[in-house]
Amino acid sequence: AHEGFKAAFENIEKHLENPPKGDMANFIGFCESFVAIIEHHHNTEEETLFPELNTKMDFHGEQEQHKAIHDFLHSFADILTKAKPNPQSLDIAAIKQLMAGAKQNLYTHLDQEVDHITGENIRAAGFTDKEVQDMLKRMDEFIMKGVVMSRDLPFICCVTKPQANGKAFPPLPWFIRKIVLPFMLVPIHSGWWKYGPYKPTA
Repeated sequence: AHEGFKAAFENIEKHLENPPKGDMANFIGFCESFVAIIEHHHNTEEETLFPELNTKMDFHGEQEQHKAIHDFLHSFADILTKAKPNPQSLDIAAIKQLMAGAKQNLYTHLDQEVDHITGENIRAAGFTDKEVQDMLKRMDEFIMKGVVMSRDLPFICCVTKPQANGKAFPPLPWFIRKIVLPFMLVPIHSGWWKYGPYKPTA
């Protein structure tokens, strides 16, 4: 997921260099998806993972990093919302400046969090398999409560390299990946997904 967030960030940066002037509404839709999904990802961690992890480890640093990233996301969302009535008015210069200022903090956070939450570190802290499975179950339940299927699943698929690590990500039943995704979900906002680096149905 973190690598997908980076891929989305870099693709937005790329398109800002040559803005799609005739298709700004769809570009805004992709950018809004980027903001919404990272916010939901962080909310999931804060509600379901960090409280448990902080009983035996220290994830307060990650929580502080989230605050700065959320400030960036909220500012980004404000620019997008302001432009929606007239997509051609999107303030490209403001977005460029905002993203340039946030990139290092965002990437540092994404990388450090992955390094911190390795299985080796979790085991060394004394978490049992059952405790980990319970955390993951709560995480999955929280994700599903806030997920917007027509937005979130196509977004994740279009920013994730096909067959990442030898496995399809996200892990989906074949009928979701081969039928529901391409024929039911992707078409709802089909214009948005051209701004991801990969085809959402690959």
